[in-house]
Amino acid sequence: MVCVLLVGWSGLSAQEIGIDLQIRPRYEYRAGYKSLRSESEKSASFVSQRSRMGIHYHEEKLDFRISLQHAGTWGQGMAGANSVGVFEAYGRYAISDAVALKAGRQVLSYDNERIFGQLEWTLTGRSHDALLIDFRPGDRHTVHAGLALNNNKESTSREVHRGEYKALQYLWYHHQLNELGISLLFANVGYEGESELQEILTEHQQTMGTYLKWADGPFSADGSFYRQSGTRSSHTLDAYYAGGSFTYRFPAVWAAGVGFEYLSGNAQSATDDVNRAFMPVFGTNHAFNGHMDYFYVGNHQNSVGLKDFYGKLSATKGSFSANLSPHVFYAAARILDDQQQGADSYLGTEVDLSAAYKFNQQVTLSMGYSRMFGTSSMGILKGGDHTLGQDWAWLSLSFSPRFTFPK
Repeated sequence: MVCVLLVGWSGLSAQEIGIDLQIRPRYEYRAGYKSLRSESEKSASFVSQRSRMGIHYHEEKLDFRISLQHAGTWGQGMAGANSVGVFEAYGRYAISDAVALKAGRQVLSYDNERIFGQLEWTLTGRSHDALLIDFRPGDRHTVHAGLALNNNKESTSREVHRGEYKALQYLWYHHQLNELGISLLFANVGYEGESELQEILTEHQQTMGTYLKWADGPFSADGSFYRQSGTRSSHTLDAYYAGGSFTYRFPAVWAAGVGFEYLSGNAQSATDDVNRAFMPVFGTNHAFNGHMDYFYVGNHQNSVGLKDFYGKLSATKGSFSANLSPHVFYAAARILDDQQQGADSYLGTEVDLSAAYKFNQQVTLSMGYSRMFGTSSMGILKGGDHTLGQDWAWLSLSFSPRFTFPK
């Protein structure tokens, strides 16, 4: 297919074609990943792989991109649950210097990816079938308005959508004020379900807030606050998020920082009809709250929330980089023990260590090791045996060549 496209475009002089490839196998060892393991559970080891190919076409006002990928586990075969699929397929047209339209399957990634992210760590990543209006009234101002409407298939009557969400409307604004970046976000997400009488039920969840990022010389900091309203799981939603971090980069190799996150939650002793659990909707959640994915990576939804106090120490020298990040976790709302008494809010401490070496711009070797020191309160939430060692390790090799055929 690539050869056919190149031959067809070889006679055109005003276009540019880019091809990007990625082969990324990753070995993982799991013994307490995402949840505390018990004595009877044995560790798991496997190799997963993403194979992706993207083609990008550009001319003066038009951009077109299609990206295909296969995501699966070694030994799974082509008949496995994850086979070849379309990751991206969109067109973008610049109506003017300030306004552009982008439609099709595309990545929605904003700010630090806490609310909207590409989810690059996972095999499949995350993309949306959406229409995007890109408005840039000046060098320092950007406005994105997007919407999506999802269905299982073409139909002659309305059906319940079984996918991740039914509809999405959002508005994102960013202003760059010298060293300070200011972003505002509003997103409305519609979910569909079915009642016992097989009636279609629709719930809408709104996320609104701000993200600030500042950098000046060796100092950098960011902060964000979001509120969620609407309904979720047939309950009125009233949830909050706050987070911030500060980093100092030393003159040579090292950088150090501290940060915190607060995600509101539901007390296990609560008796009202309000859902106070914040959910980071479409965020790249693996990048937050520890690499062992105990929180908000397909889990910990509508639960007791989270307080995460963390530190970061990193070193970069040439092609080598390393990071050390401890996390101290507390429940944001009350936990009850077996006697229906209040339990300690301290959930545990996780330590993440990772390193990477770039052989060149196309080949990178990366690895990591994490250990969770869980408490009895973590056991109440997750099950398993908190007295056992909880470990996770991984090793990944990424091949990512890129080719550009200029005008």
